[in-house]
Amino acid sequence: MWEIRLLENLIKFFLHNYRLNYTLTFFLMLAGFYAYSALPREMFPPFASDKIMISGAYPGASADNLDKMAVSDIEDQLRSIPAITKIESTIQSGFFSMIVELANGSDKSDTLNRIKDAIALSRPNLPSDMDEPIAQNVDIQMPLILVAISSQVRNGEAILNKDQLLSEAKEVRKRLAAIPNLSNVQLLGEAEKEIQIRIDSSKLKAYGLNAQEVASFIANLSYIFPLGTIETREAQYYLSTTYGKKDPQELLNTLVSVGGKRILMREFAEVYYGYGESSTHSSFNGFPSFTINISKDEKGNAIALSKRVKEEVERLKTAFPYLTFSISLDSSIPVSNRLSTVISNITLGFLLVGGCMWLLINKRIAFVVSLGIPFAFLLGALIFYILGYSLNLISLLGALIAVGILVDDAIIVSENIQRHIEQGKSPMQAAFDGTKEVILPVVVAAVTTICAFLPMFFIRGDVGTFAKLIPAAIVILIIASLLESFFFLPLHAAHTLSKAEKQRRWGRVLKMYYASLKWIFAWRKLAVTLFLVVVPILTIGCFIYAFMKYQLFTTFDGNEIHINGQLPSSYTLEETIKAVNGLEKEILSHKEQYFIRSTSAFSGFRQKGMESEQASNVFMVKVELEDAMEDNFLERYITPILAFDWFEERNEGRRVVKSFIIAKELNEKIQAYISDKDFVEFSVQSVQTGITDADIEISLIGSNEKVASALKRLKAEAEGLSGIRDVQDDLKDGITELKISINNYGESLGLNEGKLSAALSDSFLFAKRGKSLDSDGIVQIRIEDTYKDDLNTLKYFVVNTGEKQVLLKDVATITEQQTIERIKKQEGDRTRTLSINVNAEETNANSILSLLNPTLEEFKQQGIAVRLGGEYEQNVILFQDMIIASAVALSLIFITLLLMFNSLAISFAVLSVIPLSLLGAVLGHLIMGVNLSMTSLLGLLGLCGVVVNDGIVMLDFLRKAKNVQEFFANATKRLRPIMLTSITTFIGLATLIFFPSGQAVILQPLAICLGFGLAWGTVLNLYYLPLIYALIHQNRQSKPQRESLKDKILNKIRFAKRVKYEN
Repeated sequence: MWEIRLLENLIKFFLHNYRLNYTLTFFLMLAGFYAYSALPREMFPPFASDKIMISGAYPGASADNLDKMAVSDIEDQLRSIPAITKIESTIQSGFFSMIVELANGSDKSDTLNRIKDAIALSRPNLPSDMDEPIAQNVDIQMPLILVAISSQVRNGEAILNKDQLLSEAKEVRKRLAAIPNLSNVQLLGEAEKEIQIRIDSSKLKAYGLNAQEVASFIANLSYIFPLGTIETREAQYYLSTTYGKKDPQELLNTLVSVGGKRILMREFAEVYYGYGESSTHSSFNGFPSFTINISKDEKGNAIALSKRVKEEVERLKTAFPYLTFSISLDSSIPVSNRLSTVISNITLGFLLVGGCMWLLINKRIAFVVSLGIPFAFLLGALIFYILGYSLNLISLLGALIAVGILVDDAIIVSENIQRHIEQGKSPMQAAFDGTKEVILPVVVAAVTTICAFLPMFFIRGDVGTFAKLIPAAIVILIIASLLESFFFLPLHAAHTLSKAEKQRRWGRVLKMYYASLKWIFAWRKLAVTLFLVVVPILTIGCFIYAFMKYQLFTTFDGNEIHINGQLPSSYTLEETIKAVNGLEKEILSHKEQYFIRSTSAFSGFRQKGMESEQASNVFMVKVELEDAMEDNFLERYITPILAFDWFEERNEGRRVVKSFIIAKELNEKIQAYISDKDFVEFSVQSVQTGITDADIEISLIGSNEKVASALKRLKAEAEGLSGIRDVQDDLKDGITELKISINNYGESLGLNEGKLSAALSDSFLFAKRGKSLDSDGIVQIRIEDTYKDDLNTLKYFVVNTGEKQVLLKDVATITEQQTIERIKKQEGDRTRTLSINVNAEETNANSILSLLNPTLEEFKQQGIAVRLGGEYEQNVILFQDMIIASAVALSLIFITLLLMFNSLAISFAVLSVIPLSLLGAVLGHLIMGVNLSMTSLLGLLGLCGVVVNDGIVMLDFLRKAKNVQEFFANATKRLRPIMLTSITTFIGLATLIFFPSGQAVILQPLAICLGFGLAWGTVLNLYYLPLIYALIHQNRQSKPQRESLKDKILNKIRFAKRVKYEN
């Protein structure tokens, strides 16, 4: 094969040009060090979302009206775009958002333009005074840090009032936003400057003035647009106004001329100039504050950026002496801690692998192989840097998983070079011959491993986005290891290995293996039954038992708890603030018990997954916990030494309770406070991966009455099940809508809805009627009736018909109608949804769904459509993609084997090891007490490639045997490299299998699959595979017979002499 010859020539070239080889090694390592230092650091990789969000607003419209006026028409237009696979809409009073999911591989930019075109086509059907909805890509924010700003206190009172504090906070935000690589610097609680004019309509009536005419006159008191230019020979002039009066006293002294009457504004109005009411309010540790929420972009280094922000805050303390700055939820702290732990584990794995080879082979081979590990990692870092990846928990855990796999190639190559040196060849010749001899099995072994991990790139959805970096890290490092093993290791081996220092003697182990293999062949029928009947039955039984506790992601111990809630829709922001202040006080009363570092509360705003919501009756409290105390030997004693961050300040953890346990107990503690309030929704959750908003989401579609009744029944049934953490539904009433219809008398006066609506909206719809300018920019002019929020103002509203003035109650009928607080739609259908979260320690989503399934089937028979979301939906997508990925992986591995062995029978024999090795993976979960999860499935897929590598090494030697004696001798020769690769791989995975911490437990199931699966797969490759190969080629060994005692003794003597001669 020309490819093999080309590879042989390259190996020879790099062996003979040793100066070039060492120079290239030096520069690649230097580049690797630079790339490693320059790689962005973060907890999780940035997710490239395949979603587009459409948002729109129409103040004053109910959710039902907004759906009919805008959302439904836009949905109809979107259905013609082929790249869209799913449309989910959320509509509430005055606002709507639509999340559009795109098909894999679709052109996101082109689809966004098509969506904008679709919105433009629906524009004629939208209300004429409604702003056109906005379509934009969904950018996944990567939170960095929160900075809370409050006023210093003097003599028990704040030095700065609210307007002064907000003005200072805006300036602080501007300073922080200038730091590079920050994607979003959001000031929560921000408000716009405005001139608020509150008109007393009762006084206007007394003066005989029309409120609409007065409001129109006031709105024209300011004009901000250019008036023109004057150009003379001497100069050029711009014409403009002074943008109206802004001082409240000057405005109150303004003469208002309406309807032939003139009156000072102070006679009927009050004027306020400053910042208006904010739609949100924030507090830190129970004290009012303005909070700056800072996120970073994809290129930003979380650790470096956090340090930069803190340095800037220190400078700001001098520039703003009356401000108090508080920093919380600093993501760089857990990022630094977790990355240090994983780097320490990688270093420990490297040392353990090197020590293992020292003990099992010799110190020179151990040195040569160990030298390749950091080189492969630095080469991998360079490739990561070029491809634009970041250094995060997932990529580093992928690297940790690869530690043991990396050395497989190096062990096989260096062990074979040593064997040739011991045969008397020169080091250079031995390096070339030893490397050339194993090119094919090493390349095929690497390719099969890559083939197993490669299909993971094609897993769809949010889970696929999360998982893609695992195969990326492993594949990149395997390629780097392959390059090192062929082009750099042979030269190192030639200059390091020696004939004088032979490999460790494995005589006793080799004899034991030889004897046990002979015994297996003697009892081949029993062995075949064991491997092909008993093992599959055990695998299926264990897998079914383990799958009963399946969960999408393993629950991990984090540093953050989120409390989300909702009060009745009638609650004002002030009432919500009061309730949240009490809740925050209740939480802080358990500060010492639950290791609470700080609380950040937000009224009028909450974040649930990717969706954020703003309403006067919603809230969110972020609880930051103290760092966890190191709970294992590695964390406590090894990590501080091997993390290479000796000069960095390390936070000593003191928390001894897991975050998810704190969330559960804290929820129970504050129920007494909740029960006394009007909370209609309340949840306490430890922050996890955030892939799904709820473990189970059940959406019902049908007639409103039937669906509402069914959802109430389903909720009651779910709440009665054990293992349920919380159950929420969206059967919540919204604000009462007053429907106004013109009566016969009104129609006789010539009134219609258009005339009436124009008059009413001027007085009751929150509106900014004009604009002014000051030194900071635009100032809104807002005009409101003092009695706007009094029902009597509506009833006795004066309507001007043109001929006469009449009261609204005389010309119209007012009726009450209960509105829906929030409408959710899927693919254009209105849904009612039940969200269920479970306690992972007691049950899982699949078990709960199986219990609810009879009720759901009953609903279907009643004509109610049922759609399942949450974890279930992600699992369905994952299982479908895993079936395809497994088929692709097995096909690629089979083709690779076929290219190497050119035999269908041998290829199928090697491939049959894969399903049999699953027993080890499943037993590993049961032994370790770890539930099956998404990463377990990824581990099983990766195991396909790892477990066949030893089989390739074994069969590559077995097929060279010409008789029975050579067959057993060749099998025995492969014991050492197979055992070494398996042991080093398991040792490399050991730290993640036995000592995971924090977010690293997410990938523990993957490591268990690879480690325990490979351990059992090694047994299969040493015994099952030679047996199957021999049965396939019975012409080479026809029906082996059981040996007599004499034959056994003679064979042992001959074997011992041969081993002694070879060693």
